[in-house]
Amino acid sequence: MTQIVTHARTRKHQALMLSCASAALAATLLMPQKAHAQAFIGTPTTTSGTVNYSRSTPGIETITIGSNRATINWTAANQQRGGGAIDFLPAGNTATFTSSGAIADYTVLNRIVPESGQPIALNGTVISTLQESNAPGGHIWFYAPGGIVVGATAVFNVGSLLLSTNDITSFGTTANGFNATFSGAAGSTSAIQIQNGAQINALQQNSYVALVAPRIEQAGKVRVNGSAAYVAGEQLSMTMNQGLFDIQVDVGTTDSNGVVHSGETSGPANGTAADHHKIYMVAVPKNQALTMLLGGQVGFDDAVSASVENGAILLSSGWGVHDSDGSGQYYNVNRGLNAGIDIASGHFTSDVTAWGQGVLQATAESADIRFDGNVTPRMPWRFGPVQETVQVIPGASTQIFYQATNLSDHPITGQAAFNVSPDIVGKYFDKIQCFCFTQQTLQPGQTVKMPVIFYVDPKLRDDPDAKDVHEITLSYTFYPVETPATGS
Repeated sequence: MTQIVTHARTRKHQALMLSCASAALAATLLMPQKAHAQAFIGTPTTTSGTVNYSRSTPGIETITIGSNRATINWTAANQQRGGGAIDFLPAGNTATFTSSGAIADYTVLNRIVPESGQPIALNGTVISTLQESNAPGGHIWFYAPGGIVVGATAVFNVGSLLLSTNDITSFGTTANGFNATFSGAAGSTSAIQIQNGAQINALQQNSYVALVAPRIEQAGKVRVNGSAAYVAGEQLSMTMNQGLFDIQVDVGTTDSNGVVHSGETSGPANGTAADHHKIYMVAVPKNQALTMLLGGQVGFDDAVSASVENGAILLSSGWGVHDSDGSGQYYNVNRGLNAGIDIASGHFTSDVTAWGQGVLQATAESADIRFDGNVTPRMPWRFGPVQETVQVIPGASTQIFYQATNLSDHPITGQAAFNVSPDIVGKYFDKIQCFCFTQQTLQPGQTVKMPVIFYVDPKLRDDPDAKDVHEITLSYTFYPVETPATGS
C-alpha cells in the first residue's frame, strides 16, 4: 500500500495589513546604587515608582518593587564602543525581582542604554515573585536599543516578560494586561536573539512573553501559560487584554526576515473555553521584500478535553493583528508590501492562521512538516485537507476532500495549482475529478468541501526508480483571481 499525505499550501500575492496612556507615577527617587559584584553588572537609578535594592551578596541581588509600576535606568559597566555584547547578567548570577507586602502585582521596566551603543547579554538567571515570597508573579520588562542577547545559559522564571530594542515611549497597565507604544531609531537593525539552550518560563496563569525589535531570532525554549507575541517593526503599538493582542505596526523593519523561529514556543493548553492561549508572530517590512522563516516547535500542549481547543497560532507578514476581541483579524492598511512566510521543517501543535501580502508557503527541505492542528494560510481563506492521510491501492479510485472557508467580508475567487511528490510519481498519478480544474468563488463566510478523485497507476509498482516510494504527498497552492470565473 502507498500512503497519500495531503497538505494544504496557500500562496498569495494579494495585499493583506496592519492594521498608552502613560500616567504620571508618584516617584520615590533613590540615589544611584554603586555597582559591586551583584547580579546585574551596572548601576541602577530609579526614575519612577518605588524600588529597594539588596546588592551586597556577590552574584546575587534582590530588587523589591514598592509600587504597581516602576522604571529603573541602568548604567552598564564595561562599555566599549564598537565592542560585542556587554555581559550585563553573567552566567551563574541570579537577579530576583519581587514586590513589597502591600503590592499584589507590578510591572518594572529596566532601561539599559549604553552610551557605546552595544547590545547587552543576559546569561544568568532572572526570577520574579510576589510580595517577597516564592509565589511567581510580576511583569519584567527590559529595553536595550543596541540589542538583547539571551544566552545559552540564561534561565528566566518570571510572571511575564517583555524584551524590546525599540524605546518604550509610553505604557500603561491594567488588571488583565497592558498597552505600550514602541519607537525604534530610523533604520535600526537591532535584534533580540534567544540562543539555543536559553530557557524562558512564564508559567503563571494568564502570563505573556513579548519580543519587540526590528529582528527577532528565537532558537531557545519559551514556555508560557498564556500568550506569546513576537513582533518585528520599527514603530508600533501593542495592547494585550486577557491574553488577546492588538498589534499595529506603523513603521516596518528594514530586515529581510523580521522573525526567524527555529526553537520552541509552547505552553500549557487552554484549561477552559474562557482561556486565550495564543502565539502571535508578526513582521512588517518598511519597503523591501521580507520573508518570515518559521520552524521548530510552535503551539500548546494537548487539549485537556475534546470541547476546549488547546490554543491557536496567528502568523502575519505585512499586516498587524486585531485580536483583542478574539476575532483574529488583520489590519487592512499599508497595502502593496512584499511580505511572505516560509514555514520550514517544524512541529505545529495548535491551529494556525496565516496572513501575508506575499507568498505563504510550507516547504520541507530537511524534515517533514507535521501540522497537528488545522493549518489555515489565508487568502483570506481557511483551507486544508479534511483527512490528512489515506491508504490507497494502486489501480483503485480514491476520493478525498479539502475544505475551504472565506473569512473575509467580500467574495473571493481562487485558482488551485496541483503538485505531487516525489517527482517520479507524477506520471503514475491521475486526477479524475479535482477542484483545481476550475476557479472557485466563495461568498463571505461560505464554507465548501471540495472533492478530489484520483488513482495511482499499478505500473508504479514495476518502476525500479520508484521502489523506495512508500509515501506520496499531494499538495495544492491557491492563488487569488481578480475576476470570478463564470459558473465557478
